[in-house]
Amino acid sequence: MIDQTDKHLKEWVATIEDNITVSLEAPIDLKDKDQRVIWLYLIDLAEMTPHQESKKSNWRIFLRYLVTVSATPPEEAHRLLGKLLLATLESSEFEVEPEPIPVSLWTAFGIIPRPAFMLRVPLNTQKLDRKSKPVLNLVAHTPQR
Repeated sequence: MIDQTDKHLKEWVATIEDNITVSLEAPIDLKDKDQRVIWLYLIDLAEMTPHQESKKSNWRIFLRYLVTVSATPPEEAHRLLGKLLLATLESSEFEVEPEPIPVSLWTAFGIIPRPAFMLRVPLNTQKLDRKSKPVLNLVAHTPQR
């Protein structure tokens, strides 16, 4: 299920920019400075709320991806990130979280902070309600006079 979302995201990014590597791994500093990479790192899952429907419940889970870019010169990285951000804002499928990326995240990756945004992708799953057990015995109590 999540792997299908990963695949869809990679295919979507390929429609935005040609001849670029799309990675689902945590961002790193590249040794090959000529390489251009768009990083889509699944950082966590958020906001799980059930919505009742007839016989099914929809569990709405949001996958949160860190989106950043590696490219040189920096202007190229900025162009790519801006293009991705604009495409995300224009998309009805995805949301951009407005909060800044904490510096501690970059420290955890062992790289210097870089421009990035958090992409929120809804993941819909459906869970069947458990059926009630059949009534085998019905006992009625009536008041005595």
